[in-house]
Formats: sequence, C-alpha cells, structure tokens
Amino acid sequence: MAFSTCLAPGASGGGTFAIASTAVATVALLAFLRWSLYPKHPSIIPNPLKTVLPKLSAAEIARLDYTPDAFPGARDVATPVRIPSSLPPSPP
Repeated sequence: MAFSTCLAPGASGGGTFAIASTAVATVALLAFLRWSLYPKHPSIIPNPLKTVLPKLSAAEIARLDYTPDAFPGARDVATPVRIPSSLPPSPP
C-alpha cells in the first residue's frame, strides 16, 4: 500500500498510524529541543550577611568597601543574579 493511499479516506487504519506516529515524533522533538535549548533557572546566591560576614574578623569587616552598616537598613535580599568571575578584583 502506497503512502498516498494510506491517507486516503476510507483506508484501513494506515492513516491513523501515520498521523499518530508523526504527532508522537513531533512532541518528542519539541520536548527535547525545549530541554536542550532553554537555560535552567539561575540558582539563588545566598545572602552574604548570613554566609560571609559571620566568618570575618572585625579588622576584615572594617576593610570592606561598604561595611554592613554603611547604608541604613539591612541588605538581606537573596538575588538570582550571578556575578561574573571575569571582573577584576577590587583594589585593597
């Protein structure tokens, strides 16, 4: 049975198989492309007030560019933005 006769009206189920297999292949392809092309959600950078500052001495905290009390209020908001590692280190 030729492909064109499988899709003809009144064919004996061959067209159904062709349409179903095409639909399954299309869904699988789209799922794979979405998985491979779209980036994952960025991870959250933990708050430095809770992760870094408790480990610093008073002298190290005094040498920071912006000490924890430089601005009013707490800077305790976690952010999903990653800091690029290509930035040059800050001068001492």
